[in-house]
Amino acid sequence: MNMIPKIRVYCISLAGSANRQAFASNASRHSVYFDFFDAVSVDDLRQGATVEGCKIDMTNLAWTFHERADPRRQHAPLLFTEIGCAYSHILCWQRAKQEDADYVVVFEDDAVMCRSFDAIAAPPDVDMLYISNRMPRNSMGEAVGYSGSGTEGYILSRAGIAKCLEIFSVLYMPLDLQLIAHQRSMHGRGLSQYRRALSDDLYLNAYVTPQPYCFHPIGRSQVHQPAFAKHTPGTRSSPLDR
Repeated sequence: MNMIPKIRVYCISLAGSANRQAFASNASRHSVYFDFFDAVSVDDLRQGATVEGCKIDMTNLAWTFHERADPRRQHAPLLFTEIGCAYSHILCWQRAKQEDADYVVVFEDDAVMCRSFDAIAAPPDVDMLYISNRMPRNSMGEAVGYSGSGTEGYILSRAGIAKCLEIFSVLYMPLDLQLIAHQRSMHGRGLSQYRRALSDDLYLNAYVTPQPYCFHPIGRSQVHQPAFAKHTPGTRSSPLDR
């Protein structure tokens, strides 16, 4: 018997953000139904906000060699805004787990949707599926590095939620980089060498949709590798096809 998957769709946004109205309007245009998820702000951090099950490790700084061209990394491996961002996503995953979701679709409120979710196909082993234009893909559909972050739009399967919560039981990189570093495929453009040692089954099977379902305004012109518009051989339609 075919079971209808339990899907949750969240937009992470600071309470009172000016982006909320535009995001909601665009989501409605593409018939995407979602809930806003209040992000953790810098003020929240200053007042002692933490996330249960996640500790910050500022002693693991080897990964900053990868970002040596970024002057921020020579002074602050994690900015307050980056900690708040990571906490917000982790809390979102925790809620999806509490709600026993089969899939969670996560947006940041500066994402601009460009199509509905009528047919999203994914490999059967998918943990994470990037749906933004800022994550390149190879001929196998795997995520291969980054052009920007890609975390403005992605989907986690039930297995992906569990893996991400384990990966982020220790936070030591910005969210987007730590996700890339912990992909099973090790297409992390050098980041993989700095990842935490986990059991092999905890690394992410991370893919990218053939066409983007959302854009980041800054990266609208960035290449998404649309040449691979057909489904990856050996994959099947996922329960997200609706």
